Order: sequence, then structure tokens, then C-alpha cells
Amino acid sequence: MGGVGSARLGEESQIRVPQTNGDSPSLEMLKGRLFLNISAKELSQRKKGEFRLKTPAALLAVKGTKFFVISNNGADTIGVIEGVVSVTDSRGRNAVNVTAGQAVTVAGDALAPARPLTTEEIAYQNEIALAEVVRTPVALVLEKAHDQTVTRDPSAVLFHQGRVQELTPSAYAAFKSSASAGPYLRWQGWEGEIPAFEGESNAAATKPLSTMGEQGVKILPDGMLSYAWNWSRNEEPDRNVAIEAGSLAKFDFYPHDFGQGTLGQCIGLEFQARGKDLGRVKATTASGAITLLMPRIMRMEMVVGHPRSFSLSPVPLTTGGGQKSNDVERGFVRMAAYPTTTSSQTKSTRDDTTSFQLGQFVLLTLPK
Repeated sequence: MGGVGSARLGEESQIRVPQTNGDSPSLEMLKGRLFLNISAKELSQRKKGEFRLKTPAALLAVKGTKFFVISNNGADTIGVIEGVVSVTDSRGRNAVNVTAGQAVTVAGDALAPARPLTTEEIAYQNEIALAEVVRTPVALVLEKAHDQTVTRDPSAVLFHQGRVQELTPSAYAAFKSSASAGPYLRWQGWEGEIPAFEGESNAAATKPLSTMGEQGVKILPDGMLSYAWNWSRNEEPDRNVAIEAGSLAKFDFYPHDFGQGTLGQCIGLEFQARGKDLGRVKATTASGAITLLMPRIMRMEMVVGHPRSFSLSPVPLTTGGGQKSNDVERGFVRMAAYPTTTSSQTKSTRDDTTSFQLGQFVLLTLPK
């Protein structure tokens, strides 16, 4: 955007950045949906005059505004949330100024009169707000088993800044108390174990049974946390769930920002999820839950439907020996993975193994 604003591109949309002579920043939209926030202040400071956008059916001149463009089957709809957009048909014969709260449709040489935004179009202001979102990668911590005494920190495996690291107890303690660590998620459980259900709200851990195809949790080189469980074992006493129920991944989320003021308001959390023989993944935070169908790369964006609807409800972390000063506050993120098959569809319990991988978390916040 040449430093003059921000943009958010809808799914299956295409844009092109044309070569310019340096006069005005410009963009060409080929198809789909585009949501933009162009700063009049930045345009003025950079002495750029206006921002220009070419669509399949129209030419737009913008001097600072929030607006959207929907291009579909040769017709373009331009709607303005704030400011004014000058819209001209592709041949330059007809023009109209579209002001805040209005939209106009252009098809071929036909430029319809400006009309009020529909309810659906007004809601696009949330998409425009997301164009300004700050994306902060979230570190992933997997602690190793220890005696769980208050006076002793465990060692850990850490995925941070694109690489997997082994941390000694002292290095792990230093990481947690460092402001430069940024936000991080800590798996509730130990490396080499697998999670178990406790009423979809608490996570327990059990030892994997390799003869049943189970593999304990580990962090892969690409930052994905991975494990495999055999759901025919779900009715065993240490798991105690219905056979077809899912496995649970529960995390403590440490924003590492409370009291520091380095990040703006949290509005969402993105992640990727994949696995073998998974039918769906249920993601839950303090603001509610969303069920995601598999297989596909997931974004937990439904909870970002309104910029202020997502929360992590931080709470003080306490232990038997009192509050730990380096883990000031935390929230919770739970994810449950459900297999696609049922017990009647498998030939043996050995076939009831399902794998689950999730990771590459990104915290979404509004500008500070």
C-alpha cells in the first residue's frame, strides 16, 4: 500500500500492483472483494495527492477514506464507510462522488446512482478494521515431565522465532520472565504424553500405547504440535469418555503484555490444524466456541466476526506455594479433535488411531 493505508483481500480475490512513476500510489483489482483504509494524513505527508484503484469496471480516486469494492461477473460495487470516493466508469465518461454511508454499482458503461448501504454492506466495516490488525507470532511451549514442585522449574521444548529449541530449567525460567519473549501458549501436559478428556473442559494426560499406534505429543520442526491417540481407549478409566468423542488440546495462554502496553486490544487468534482421519476441530476461548470442519487449513476467524468480540479473560496464576511472579496472568484456549469414523466402521481397535497437529499460532490485535 506504499505506506498510505492498509488493505484486506477476500478469499479467491486477485489484485495487481502496477508500475508507477512515483506520483500516486495505485492498485488494480482483478476480481473478488477488497477492503481498504486509506489515510489522508499519510497521503498528505508523502505528497502523493490521492490513491488510485482500477477495477474491472471502474476507476477510483481516493484522498483518505474507508471503503470496499466487490467485483463479480463484470459488475463492481463500491461502498464507503468514511470519507469520499470518486468513481468513474472504465471509459471515463461518467463520474460520481460516493460519500459515507453510500454505495454505487458500475457495470460496463453504466454507472448507477449512489444509494444507501445495505445492512450487509455496513457490516463490511469489520473487515476494514481487520485490515489494520497487527499480527504477532505466538511461541509454543511444551514442558517436560518433572516433580512439579513449586521450587523447581521444568525443562521445556520451545518453538519461537521459527525454530525449535531445547530449554534447560534455568533457560526456561529466563524465557518466561523476559518481556522480549512475547505472547506464548503452554500446553497443559508433558512432552511424550497424550491428552485425555475430562468433560470437554479440563485436560488430563496419559501415557501413549505404542502397540495401539499412539504417539506422545511433540513439536515438529515447522512449529506444529503433534500427537496420535487411539480413540478405542477412550472408555478406559484414565480417559473416561464416550468412544467416538474427541481428544483435547488445552493451552494456557500468556499474553506477556498485561502491564507492559506493547500490544493493542486482542481480537483473535489464528492457527493451523491438520491430521489423519479427523472430521472436525472445536476451538474454544473465553468468548465462545467455533467448530471447524476438516481437513483444511483453519483460521479461527469466526470469533473475529466483530473486532471486539474476542477475549482471553486473563486470570492470576497461583500455585500451592503462592503466585509466581513471572507468570502474571493467563487465559485459556481449548481445542478438541474428533475422528471421522465410528467403532462399527473399523476392522479392529488397531485401526482406531487418529493423529492431530496444530500450531503456527498468530495473535491478532488492533493497533496500539
